[in-house]
Amino acid sequence: MNCLKPEEIALAGTAIAMELARGKSKDELKQIKALVQQVQSTLSTLLSFN
Repeated sequence: MNCLKPEEIALAGTAIAMELARGKSKDELKQIKALVQQVQSTLSTLLSFN
């Protein structure tokens, strides 16, 4: 089974966040930033179990 490396997940997440951020208001950008931080925290927690 091929799994993504943490670096690949982070890169994909950054690309998705950048795409989501296009044309958004300041408040929407803050929400996207908070979501990305939550995902990063969750991934860090999951990766710490490996």
